[in-house]
Amino acid sequence: MKKTVFYISFLTILFITNGCTEEFNAASTEFEDAIVIEASLTDQLAFQKVLLSRTFKIDDTQNQLEKVSGANVRVVSNSTTYTFSETTSGTYTSDIQFRAELDTDHQLLVTTQSGKEYQSEVTQLRSETSNIENLYAVREVNEDGFDGISIYLDSYDPSGNSRYYTIDFEETYRIIAPIQLLGQTLEDRTCYNTINSTGRLLTNTTLSSEDRISRHLITFIPNEDLKMNNRYSILVRQYVNTESYYNFQKTLSELSSLESVFSPVQPGFVTGNIIATNNSNEKVLGSFEIASVREKRIFVNRLDFFNFNNENFRFCRQLPPDADPPRICTDCTVLGTRVKPNFWID
Repeated sequence: MKKTVFYISFLTILFITNGCTEEFNAASTEFEDAIVIEASLTDQLAFQKVLLSRTFKIDDTQNQLEKVSGANVRVVSNSTTYTFSETTSGTYTSDIQFRAELDTDHQLLVTTQSGKEYQSEVTQLRSETSNIENLYAVREVNEDGFDGISIYLDSYDPSGNSRYYTIDFEETYRIIAPIQLLGQTLEDRTCYNTINSTGRLLTNTTLSSEDRISRHLITFIPNEDLKMNNRYSILVRQYVNTESYYNFQKTLSELSSLESVFSPVQPGFVTGNIIATNNSNEKVLGSFEIASVREKRIFVNRLDFFNFNNENFRFCRQLPPDADPPRICTDCTVLGTRVKPNFWID
């Protein structure tokens, strides 16, 4: 039998009307390369970021978007131009901190290394905000039967105008090497590690009478996870988005999941607000938005939920006294850095 290679791209469903569904015939799909531009400025004084990538083939062993390097990225805000530099492959960070202001026009301009140019619609910051009322940890057994800690969020917009939300987060945890070598202090054995969430969580309140998010699961940390080894902190950022940007992120999320590729119900392609200025026929999957963001941080101690610390390293205690302990049990820098974050509270 002739082997068939299946491809998928974000442009596969370009002509499916938003909200409609039809059967997806993977065998007849042709891969079409396209740039993906993700840009969401915020009302926080911060180093803003723009992500550039390209669509990928389903048979790509990496199963992820190809990063676009070497581009010239800038945001024009009235008479001010903010320049961006590539900090990691495909990630462009503003050279200075700035915030989006109300009643101010902003436009994203991108020029790739090959000379292709892209620009967004002129965009302004929305006035809607939604406050995070509560961020909290609960010990529970998840649907897969694992005991651990769930992080939940509650938020509310009394005006009822926010409705569409995306959420990301940053996790930091303390590591204490369980085996103390001769001359080591507790400080020598203590490290910290920080990891960022991948993509954004999505939620909306369009079907609710109130613009309220209740007990929204942010992440689950199994008891055995190193992050729950000693003391843990999570910073959650909640963005208020337009419906179009929300749907753009929903499309990225669904089409990045291989599980959704052969589903009989395919997500509709969401046309963004970024165009190719030197080729009107070029397809662009991109969206530029100015979002209000609210954030909240909490700390969680393992001992508040479990009986003892360092459970992930209990095998170290079982080594015979004359054994040469693994480095991971004595040197915390294998897993993190000894530099304590500025925000950390003991």
